Amino acid sequence: MLVLDDVHKLREPATHLVLEQLLDKCPAALHLVIATRQDPPLPLARMRARGELAELRLDTLCFSDAEAAAFLNDMLALDLQSADLEKMQAHTEGWPVGLRLFASSYVGLNDAASQQALMGRMIDQTDRYVFDFMAAEVLAR
Repeated sequence: MLVLDDVHKLREPATHLVLEQLLDKCPAALHLVIATRQDPPLPLARMRARGELAELRLDTLCFSDAEAAAFLNDMLALDLQSADLEKMQAHTEGWPVGLRLFASSYVGLNDAASQQALMGRMIDQTDRYVFDFMAAEVLAR
């Protein structure tokens, strides 16, 4: 397996040509994984038609309501009520890292009143850890 990350940063047409040639000539035993924030200028339609392309898109990467509930309540043992789960899911749009960072803030609070205050704040403002992550990883790009 060969993993190429941040392929969206490739700007030179020659690099896309080399990547396309690699795709055409790589041995069947080699699995090429391309991580990118936008579709690269490659023959994706042809690859889809031939069954040579498996895609993980935004909807696949985000947690559903049930997955978010299982993650927060079963795995992290937060014991959140359904209304709070809905707020967290809506606030983070199902992004696992957003849920995890918010859970870190929630767990750090020792009493129920502080935890409820944090849940109430979610509607008005973004938790600092979530904002810092999003600023560094998404907004900066």
